[in-house]
Amino acid sequence: MSHLRKMSLQARLIGTLIFVLSAGLIMTLYSTIMFTQHEIEELSQRNLQQAAEILRHVAPEALSEQALAHYLHQSVSIDADHDPIAFQIWVDGALRAFWGPGEPPPPPIGTGWRNGRIAGEPARLYVLRDTAQKLVIQVGESDQELDGLFIELLEDIVPKLIAVFLMLLAALIWAVRWTFQPIARLTEEVAQLNPDQGRITQTSRLDMDDAPLELQPLTQALNGLMARLACTMARERQFIAFVSHELNAPLTGIRLQAQAAQKSVQEAFRIHALERIVQSIDQGSHIVEQLAALARMDALEANDVLERTPTNLTALSAQMLAEMADAFSHKSIRVERVWRGAVSVQGDPALLHTLLRNLLENAARHTPTGGAVRVEVSLMDGGAVCWRVENSGADLDASTLAKIQARVRLEVGRSAAERGFGLILAQRIVLAHRGAIEFDQSAMGGLRATVHLPTA
Repeated sequence: MSHLRKMSLQARLIGTLIFVLSAGLIMTLYSTIMFTQHEIEELSQRNLQQAAEILRHVAPEALSEQALAHYLHQSVSIDADHDPIAFQIWVDGALRAFWGPGEPPPPPIGTGWRNGRIAGEPARLYVLRDTAQKLVIQVGESDQELDGLFIELLEDIVPKLIAVFLMLLAALIWAVRWTFQPIARLTEEVAQLNPDQGRITQTSRLDMDDAPLELQPLTQALNGLMARLACTMARERQFIAFVSHELNAPLTGIRLQAQAAQKSVQEAFRIHALERIVQSIDQGSHIVEQLAALARMDALEANDVLERTPTNLTALSAQMLAEMADAFSHKSIRVERVWRGAVSVQGDPALLHTLLRNLLENAARHTPTGGAVRVEVSLMDGGAVCWRVENSGADLDASTLAKIQARVRLEVGRSAAERGFGLILAQRIVLAHRGAIEFDQSAMGGLRATVHLPTA
């Protein structure tokens, strides 16, 4: 059974065809043998009847036995190479003529067909009586003679049937191999697409326009798969480039400040350098946290296993503002809290924490010194939760707002370094919670990010 599982579809099909053709050949041979035997028996019966009628109408007394035998052989013999039909003629109870091997048999009893013997061998006999002429005619042919004729016919027919079988089998095998050629060509083209050698790009496709209709859906699916794979590989390369770009700044800052602290002899300068190192480490840690969150989002979206527990957004917002108090106070940013009751949703607390942190960090980064940030949590009339973060700043023109909105779209053609991934991560978290996020201009002059989340 294991060997059968390892056989190719082509080999299985050829094996099936050989089995079917062999079964057909056996059935054809059996039918041919039975048909030939039946036809020979019927032909023999007709010949014997015809021979008896000929002997009744000729004048037996006018012809010799040899002449009668020759006449019958020319008239009704099945095969010229075989012995003539044996016959006996009785006239008024006396044997008038005899032709055949062995001794003349006694006068027959009855009429019609019967089994008998000729020279001791089984034979088929036919008796004809003419009471008007007091004539009894018996003709016969030995079974051995008929068997010999039967074998000769089979020796002529069977080789031809086998030759036809072999030619048909060869034609079918050629047809199967020809039918499977597109599959072999498709396999060869797919094998040549090596992602490690960069042979899969967004323009890569299998050239199988002339493939059979049955392979067209498979070819289209493979082309679509290659396009998605090329897109994924492009995103991966851009993501790696972006990570390198983002981590390069804090790592370079750490190195420069550490070298400055080593060379400085002033205590105040070393303390300042160490503070800058801590800030660079915090920046790098935040980037790593963002990357971990993105990786977690990929895993959650692939397996659709997002954790959903009751989460109080009001308490989460207060906690997040407390954690970022130093960042706001550093720029003298005033924080406005608008809590419209304790609002909860079903979601992943860690991801919702990351969502709010990204929005608040973005607001703090673009709010001028002495500006304001407003955080609002409210329950809408339709049952959805509204989570809004907005900041003051210079008037936000339409082109700048369009660029911000475009940053959250994962377009392969754009550089990852230009997009950033804070807002991208925020959008993916919102979508994973079956919500929506909007960016527009705030009445405070800066950007307003509005998140709508379902309560259940």
